[in-house]
Amino acid sequence: MGIVDGVRFCDACGTTVSRDEPLHADSFGREICGDCLSKLDGCDLDIKSTLNSTPGAQEIAQEPGRALNAVGNTDAVCPHCDHTLEKKPGRKKKCPHCCHFIYVRTRPSDRQRVLVTEAQAEQIEEQWSIANGTHDAFMAKTNRFADEKAKLKKRFGGGEPSDNDVRWGLLNQERTEHAGQRDWGLYSNATFEMAELLKKEGKTTRALQFYLEVCYHDLNGPNNTGGVTDKDLLREFPPWDPGGRSCSGSH
Repeated sequence: MGIVDGVRFCDACGTTVSRDEPLHADSFGREICGDCLSKLDGCDLDIKSTLNSTPGAQEIAQEPGRALNAVGNTDAVCPHCDHTLEKKPGRKKKCPHCCHFIYVRTRPSDRQRVLVTEAQAEQIEEQWSIANGTHDAFMAKTNRFADEKAKLKKRFGGGEPSDNDVRWGLLNQERTEHAGQRDWGLYSNATFEMAELLKKEGKTTRALQFYLEVCYHDLNGPNNTGGVTDKDLLREFPPWDPGGRSCSGSH
C-alpha cells in the first residue's frame, strides 16, 4: 500500500483511500480498495471456494449475526434514520438529517458498496475475515481490544475510555513488545500509528515528535530480529543497518 504524507493509496488503481475504509489483499499480495475488489468478478477472490476450503468457516458463517448476509444500504439512504440523501457518499460522512456518521464499506456477500452504521461496518469486517479464512486472527484482535478497554475503564474509575484511548494503550503495548524482541521495524510502524492517532485528535505538536522519531528510526535502517540473541546472527542481520534495507516502510 502506498502512503504519502499520511494519505493511503490503492496498490492497483492508485486512488486515495480514506482511513476508515478497509483494504483487501489480492492474490498478488497487493492492498486494494473495494472498487478494485468488485472488478475482479470472482477470478481473484472466490468467497464460496474460500469458505469451502477453510476449516470451520462454513460453520462460523452460519452462526446468528455472522452469516454473509446483505448488510447495509446500496442506495443513497442513511442507515440510521432512513432519510434519502442527495448523493450516495463515497466515504465516511455525517447524515445531514440525524447527524450520525455514515460508513461506506464493500460487503463480501455480493461486493456491493453499501452505506452502514459503525456496528454494521464491524459486522462486515468480521464477514470478510470469515471469507478470507482469518476469523481467528480477527477474534483475537477483537478480544484484545475488549480486554484493554475493560482495563482502562477500571483505571479511569468506571469512566468509559474512548476507542482512541484503547488504541493508544494497545500501541504502547506493541512498542514495548517490539522493543523487547528488538523488532525495530515493527516498533517504528507502531510509533507511526501513534503519530497518526495524535494528528487525528489535533495534537499536532506531540504528533510531530512521534513523526520525527519515526524519521530517526528509518534513517538508521531498523530491522526485525525476532528476539535473536546469537552474536553471529546479529552481526549478519543487525537490528540497525543504516546502509541496508529497512524492515519498516508500511508508513
